[in-house]
Amino acid sequence: MHGEIDLLIAFNSALSPALRDTLHSAALKHGIISTTNRIALAAVGDSMTAGQAGGVGLGVTRTAQLMGRQESGWKGGLYTNVALSGQNIDVQEGLYAEAKERLLRYQKSLDTFIMFWGGYNSTAPGDPDSAVRNALVERYIAMGIDARNNGIQTIHWSYLTGFNGSGLSEESRARFKSFNDYYTQRCGEEGFIWYDHRVTFSNGEFDGETRNENYFVDSRHLSELGQATLVADFINRFPTPETPFSAED
Repeated sequence: MHGEIDLLIAFNSALSPALRDTLHSAALKHGIISTTNRIALAAVGDSMTAGQAGGVGLGVTRTAQLMGRQESGWKGGLYTNVALSGQNIDVQEGLYAEAKERLLRYQKSLDTFIMFWGGYNSTAPGDPDSAVRNALVERYIAMGIDARNNGIQTIHWSYLTGFNGSGLSEESRARFKSFNDYYTQRCGEEGFIWYDHRVTFSNGEFDGETRNENYFVDSRHLSELGQATLVADFINRFPTPETPFSAED
């Protein structure tokens, strides 16, 4: 380990996560300890967010890339993943509640963010019924609204469509596109930070038959290069946490 120690406290019993966070936040608030960037971010989702598939570990996830590895106004804050592989929106809503509870302990000392990137374990994005697809979007939007009501900003990432590769029908492609299009619309209406990979990668570099295989470790999950490439593009569009979201982006 390299660096400087701001504070060392010894306890004669284990601290609960809530008490640990409360003490940490108080020390940050009063300048007893420091952080390079006064923001805290929690990522909620499934294996795409957790970053543990195919040997791609937490060190190369989007949160690690954004807050620790790539230079930007986001680097240097506190971050954590509360995502779980193989889980659908029902579980993710519980994970969101967990992330919100934790971030609320830091609100007097740091600006707080929750990042959503999930839906890969739900059938809804490819459902023939647009109402079903839109309903899944609305559940992510509802979490974003609840976060905003609690003083937490949210970041929403587009679904990588056509991840099954060859053989994906045009009808299926249209459904995935519809899911992302409606998510785009709703984030614009709510003023949430919305990262749509299709803006930059319009030739299908992350989608379907034309995707770059170097960006993936299997039929779905991103490699370190894939994670890093998307984060670099995110930073290009939103270089600092203060960058305002525009529905015209």
